[in-house]
Amino acid sequence: MSTRKERMSYNIKRFLNFLKIFLHNKRGLIGLLIIAFFVIWAVGAPLITPYNEWGEDPNNPDRYLAAPAFAVENSGAPSWLRHIPPILGGIPTLSENMYIIDEPGHPKLVENGGEWNLSIPDTASEAISIDPDSPEDWDGSTAPGSLAIKFSRENQKMKNVKVTLYKDFYFPYSGPPGLYEGFISLLVVGKTNDTGYLYVPVYVNVFMERLADQKKYDLWPPFGKVPHAGKKWVESDFIAPGFTLNKTIVDPEAVEKGGFGGNGTVYIAKSQSGKFNGTGEYKTGWIISKGGKGAKRTHIDPTFYTDTRPDQWGSPPQVIRTLFKKTPGWYRYGVEIVFLDHSDEKEVETTVYIGDFDMWLLGTCFGVLGVDQFGRDLFAQLVYGTRISLYVGLLTAVVGVAIGLLVGLAAGYLGKAVDEILMRFSDMLMVLPGLPLLIVLSQILSPSVETLILILGLLGWMGFARTVRSQVLSLRERPFIEAAKAVGAGKGHIIFRHVLPNVMGLVYVSLATSVPGAIVAEASLSFLGFADPTKMSWGKMMFYAQRSIRDLRNWWWIVPPGLCIALLALAFILLGFA
Repeated sequence: MSTRKERMSYNIKRFLNFLKIFLHNKRGLIGLLIIAFFVIWAVGAPLITPYNEWGEDPNNPDRYLAAPAFAVENSGAPSWLRHIPPILGGIPTLSENMYIIDEPGHPKLVENGGEWNLSIPDTASEAISIDPDSPEDWDGSTAPGSLAIKFSRENQKMKNVKVTLYKDFYFPYSGPPGLYEGFISLLVVGKTNDTGYLYVPVYVNVFMERLADQKKYDLWPPFGKVPHAGKKWVESDFIAPGFTLNKTIVDPEAVEKGGFGGNGTVYIAKSQSGKFNGTGEYKTGWIISKGGKGAKRTHIDPTFYTDTRPDQWGSPPQVIRTLFKKTPGWYRYGVEIVFLDHSDEKEVETTVYIGDFDMWLLGTCFGVLGVDQFGRDLFAQLVYGTRISLYVGLLTAVVGVAIGLLVGLAAGYLGKAVDEILMRFSDMLMVLPGLPLLIVLSQILSPSVETLILILGLLGWMGFARTVRSQVLSLRERPFIEAAKAVGAGKGHIIFRHVLPNVMGLVYVSLATSVPGAIVAEASLSFLGFADPTKMSWGKMMFYAQRSIRDLRNWWWIVPPGLCIALLALAFILLGFA
């Protein structure tokens, strides 16, 4: 027992002496601090950033965090560049994300404690009635209930009655947003004729208006697809630039009878004459003119169709720059609902229920390092990339050093034929071209991180094996080895009890100096597109950057991962030479 305690005490003293000497070595201390910093990043990644390793919001991975890089000029930049003078490389015209709607669920009017205003023409005040808290809602609503706008009259037709639901907001940035995303859900019910068409169809148009000069732009709907059918609510996402309409839901009977075709194409509505109300303008809204069974389900009548106005949505980025001038100002966002009362029928009514109504302006800058071409956070990718670099570097070094140590011990101590065979085999591996062989093997085998570690370890032991062999050749001639042989010690006992402890210094140094090579090798393969496609790493960041960046203006995408690779490699080298 006393011998064990003495041995433990001796080992503790040795470690404390080593630590005392190490802390006086500036190079080793700097290297250790850098490694500790990256280890904290790797372990604490979920606490450092709320996004996953790909830089996506885990609750909504398909949604852009900001306008993607290259969506518009300067988009995807870091937020802090907005506060730096242009002479120092700053971009004051950048904009940040802005939620226009505070409560995007069931729209509530200002008089009911909400944020929406409602405009009703004086001539139609008796025909329009409002239910601010209708129980009608759709399955995906973020808040129960909806706002119901009802048109009804008994006698003379009123032609077109326009009701506008809107909110005014202040845009505080000096440059335009890079993208916007909006959502609206509608239900239209009412009295129909014998063929199922509403006596009072409804024209619907989502718009945004610059109040300074009252310049208005129609935002929705563009062309779109109908991927599903069978629900009574018409719901839609609208996104620009790169307009998509990906959640429109219509009555299945309308798809069959309306002639949408197999892909369920929805047409943008206007009047059959190409005009709307004789104004000579092409309109981009929908005309909802037919109800399903019990007038509970609606569809967009395919007889009303046209292209969008070419001066509006032919070039969405240009429209955004035009709508949002390069000075802060007030804007209006809303939806126009026009009741098209042209029927001679008496006692008609149509009700429009508005559920979720939302708008999100995606800025051209975001976070510490901005976003990539997919709108993903680059800082999150950088933090999580630390895990792959440390994982690959450390395990590759362990595998390579372990193989090299065993080969070097066997070749140096056993000598003769064993030495000759092992050294010639290592010579053969040393002359093989490294990077091309890595590329070929990574593609033949499964392109995973573990496969890469195994390949790098199996191809990285030769130099260390020769170093260990040379040391063992000297050690086996020492008197203490001869004494061990004289008392009858076996080869295995001598190698692992007497020779191995004397080469452990080489092992520690080689472990530290082998890590940088593995880190750079993994980054090289990722940069060339041959690494694990399911893992984000610093090399993968540079791979996406070289495929997307057109010039050096997006330096924040290239420099950070490259700098991290260099710093982590330098840290292990400093530690190895300490």
